Amino acid sequence: MKSLLILFGAAALLCSCASQPEPAAGRRTDRILAELHDPTSKNVVVVSHRGDWRNWPENSIDAIESVIAMGVDVMEMDLKLTKDSVLVLCHDKTIDRTTSGKGRVCDITYDSICRCVLRTAHNQKTDLRMPTLREALEVCKDRIVVNIDQGYEYYDLALAVTEELGVTDQVLIKGKRPAEVVAAKFAAYPHNMMYMPVIDILKPQGRELFEEYRKSEKQPLA
Repeated sequence: MKSLLILFGAAALLCSCASQPEPAAGRRTDRILAELHDPTSKNVVVVSHRGDWRNWPENSIDAIESVIAMGVDVMEMDLKLTKDSVLVLCHDKTIDRTTSGKGRVCDITYDSICRCVLRTAHNQKTDLRMPTLREALEVCKDRIVVNIDQGYEYYDLALAVTEELGVTDQVLIKGKRPAEVVAAKFAAYPHNMMYMPVIDILKPQGRELFEEYRKSEKQPLA
């Protein structure tokens, strides 16, 4: 639990990691983003882990639609890259647990993955298919803030998709990189996603990373 609290405590640092323009009026995400960017807010932000995985396959479009209907604030999703460079929503390195197929995502083309169906948490096959990042973000646009986990290594590809769809401001991406590494990455683009450092405060390297971000809090990364 201590690690979890530290992780969410680090959310206060994300505001210093990217310059954020004012969101367009009328979006459901306006209120959520306002809370995330307000260090004095006492509002409890509700984050759904891989969507509504109890009633639908994790990281599926239906799981996302379900938590949006519930009024959840943030949808956490995981990214993997297929053999033919398509970003898909998948937590594991393989598709063995979550689909009817087998193999590492990086060794399979997206067309082949589409031939597999998603499984529920109880290992029941469905008629649903693994969505791409693009498909997921089209559903999330203006409706829910997105938290990308296991995706920083694909930052360039993911940013290209968020920019094309106009959802960059409502996407937060996590990582364990040093502050200067993130600063260099963000400097390459005029517009960036929010960034959240994942910090294990119980480890020496985690405490060092925390201090790095604490010191850079008043020095925006982009």
